[in-house]
Formats: sequence, structure tokens, C-alpha cells
Amino acid sequence: MITSLIFDFDGLILDTETPDVLAWQEIYAEHNVAFPVASWGQIIGGAGASQFDAAIHLQELVGQPLDLHALHTRQHRLNCSLIEHQPVLPGIVDYLDSARLLNLKLAVASSSPHSWVDTHLSRLGLAGRFDKIICADDVPAGRTKPQPDLFLLALDQLEVPKDAVIV
Repeated sequence: MITSLIFDFDGLILDTETPDVLAWQEIYAEHNVAFPVASWGQIIGGAGASQFDAAIHLQELVGQPLDLHALHTRQHRLNCSLIEHQPVLPGIVDYLDSARLLNLKLAVASSSPHSWVDTHLSRLGLAGRFDKIICADDVPAGRTKPQPDLFLLALDQLEVPKDAVIV
């Protein structure tokens, strides 16, 4: 019998991918080149992140040295500014309401740090809706997704067996 649900955060509860690409698109446009959305799409969720660096790629496209640190810093600021205006993704609140009516335990398991997840859950009015919030800083470095550590810790803290949970 299912007694618990474990949710990811980025891309499921809050759209963080769209602001990320919009910020890079703005920076690339300032250099009169198009941002390669297809290449960026390969790193969504962290998979392949070491294979594509948007700042290095921009430098290669323009054919001259750029301040890579400044590009990353600017992109981060633009991204955060855009994310501050992102609402909860459609259907999430209704889903959480339905889960509570069924007396299901709820957790978030995210590869992002608590500083990120907790801030946005609070901003979105969702912080109190989850029984447990498990983040990257709760597991050893390098043990976030696709490793199972986040989910195993959530199971442990929810005190439920793995066959009673949907992730």
C-alpha cells in the first residue's frame, strides 16, 4: 500500500529550467549569437553538466577571450531574478491537497541545497506542506541524483518501506 510520495523540486514543483535558458539567451544575444538550446537541453537535471559550459561555448562562438567568471555571475543573477517570479507549476497544489486528503506522507528530495529549496518552498507557500525536505547538503558530496542517497534518506526520515513510496 502506498503511504508516501517523494517529489523532486527543480522542474517539478518550480520551473527553474526556463529561467536558466532565458538568462543565457539574453547574454548570448548581447554577443549577437544564438544560444544553443539543444546543447543546453542535454544537461537539464545535472546529467552531462561537465560536457557543456555555456560561457566557454559563447567564448568559442565569438572567437575572443571573455571573462568566463563574469559571464557565469551575470547569468546566475539574471536566472535568480527570473526565478523569483516563477509560480508553483500547474497541478502541484491540487496534487498536494489530494495527497493530504489520502493521509499520505510527503517529502521533497532535491539535488539542490537547502538554501535554494527551502527559500523557494517558503516563497511559494509550500514549506509546511511537506513532512520532510531532503537536499544535497544532507548527503555526502557526489551522492545526489542519479545516486539513490537522497531518496533512501527520505525513506528513512519518513519511516516508510521503499515499496510504500512513489517517487
